[in-house]
Amino acid sequence: MILAFIEEQRVKHRSVGSICKVLREQGVPVAERTYRAWKHAQPSDRDLADAVVIDTIRAVRINEKGEATPESMYGRRKMTALLRRQDLAVSKRQVDRLMRQLGINGLVRGKGVRTTTPDRNAARAPDLLDRDFTAPAPNRRWVADFTYVRTWAGFVYVSFAETLALEGIAASIGSIGDAYDNALAESTIGLFENEAIRDGSPFRTGPLRTIDDVEWVTTDWVDWYNARRLHSTIGDVPPDELEAAYYAGLETPAHPVLAPA
Repeated sequence: MILAFIEEQRVKHRSVGSICKVLREQGVPVAERTYRAWKHAQPSDRDLADAVVIDTIRAVRINEKGEATPESMYGRRKMTALLRRQDLAVSKRQVDRLMRQLGINGLVRGKGVRTTTPDRNAARAPDLLDRDFTAPAPNRRWVADFTYVRTWAGFVYVSFAETLALEGIAASIGSIGDAYDNALAESTIGLFENEAIRDGSPFRTGPLRTIDDVEWVTTDWVDWYNARRLHSTIGDVPPDELEAAYYAGLETPAHPVLAPA
């Protein structure tokens, strides 16, 4: 009780020495070193706050089955955004310090591999966008590309040509020989390969043996990508949340508190 009283007075900008002197004059002998030893043994406000953040980081990175969640791939910036969405008042510096303390790092993007060579003499669709990728509303402008995934049964290729034709979407192809026009699609494909297909991905439960394995992994990743993944280019919210906010006429999405996966 006496030591807690000293702490209360110290918070009011009174020195420990002067407080102990007054207490001794009132017949309550207590040494400064006694208070300091007690204080050193008590968790500080920072220690308590750090403990809450550490517990939350662990909870969002590992599910109840002990498996890594997709959020385990987040680096310090996105982890900070995720924790703030969980109503924790954290700073980037605090999250950086605690992730270093826990030995946690975000996923690092790998280098891409060139798999196609354009045929400059083939018939081409017109360039309808002319590098203007600004979309006035959701689902007004789409970008597409394809990639391949190595499986035990061989390479699996993904193409969107048939879907585009069936949906009546006008085709548009940009310039050849640079990445300016397909950078948007290539960025998404890079995320797909790095987050879903790579060895050790939280979306994989084992080797990719056939196209069925690739389809399961892709389905799970696309669901997470749209519904839960935080995207820095749209204010660290999931695409589904931003689209719902647009249709609801909101300027700023009212984010839900995400439960650990």
